[in-house]
Amino acid sequence: MKSVYLCRVSSREQEQEGYSLSSQERLLSEYGDRFVKKLIDLLVI
Repeated sequence: MKSVYLCRVSSREQEQEGYSLSSQERLLSEYGDRFVKKLIDLLVI
């Protein structure tokens, strides 16, 4: 399976509640290591 991950935070509140870009990147990377065969790209906006 091929995947593209998208990380985004729309407010400071989300960032402060544990949904920061770095948190999302870490969680998606962990998920990808377990379930995805090929990561095409990681987009951070």
